[in-house]
Amino acid sequence: VTPTCKASPAHSRHDRRSNADSHFSDDQLVSMSVRELNRLLRGLSKDEVMRLKQKRRTLKNRGYAQSCRHKRVQQKHILEHEKTSLVSQVEQLKHELNRLARERDAYKLKCEKLSGANCYHETGSTSDNPSSPEYLINDISIIFMKLILLDRCVPHLLFLFKIIYIIMQIVVFFFHLPCFSFTMDQ
Repeated sequence: VTPTCKASPAHSRHDRRSNADSHFSDDQLVSMSVRELNRLLRGLSKDEVMRLKQKRRTLKNRGYAQSCRHKRVQQKHILEHEKTSLVSQVEQLKHELNRLARERDAYKLKCEKLSGANCYHETGSTSDNPSSPEYLINDISIIFMKLILLDRCVPHLLFLFKIIYIIMQIVVFFFHLPCFSFTMDQ
C-alpha cells in the first residue's frame, strides 16, 4: 500500500485561488460587467467569489482615484493658465488706464488753456472788437475745440460746427483781401 498524500485545505484553496486568478486578468476584471462576472464566477466557492469581487472593486476604486487625480491635475493647469492670462490682462488694463489718465489730463490742460485764451486777447488787435470776424471766429473755434475735447456733442452738431467754422474762415479770408474794403458796420 502506497501512502497517499492528501493536499491540505490551505494548499487546495491556494491552488483554486491561483486558478481563479489565472482565469481573469486585472483588466478583464475591471472591464467586464457585473452580470458577466457573476456568470463566469458560477461554480466557484463563496469565498473565492467574494475575494474576486473585492479585488474587482479595489481595482475599480484605484482606477477612479487615478482618474480623479488626473482630472484634478488638468484642472489645476487650466486654472493656472487662466490666472496667468488674467494677471496679464490686469497689467494691460492698468497700463491702458494710466495712458488714458495721462491723455485725460492733457485734454483738461488744453481745455483750461483754451478757456484762458478766451480771456487774454492782444490789445489793439481786431479780435478784441466784437464786430470783427476774427473775434467771432476766435469764439467759434474755442467752442469748437471745447466740443471736440469734451466729446459732449452729437455727431450732427459737431458737423454743423465744422461747417460754420469753415465758412467763418472763408469770411475772414475775404475780409483781408484788398478788393473788399467794407466793414460790418455798413
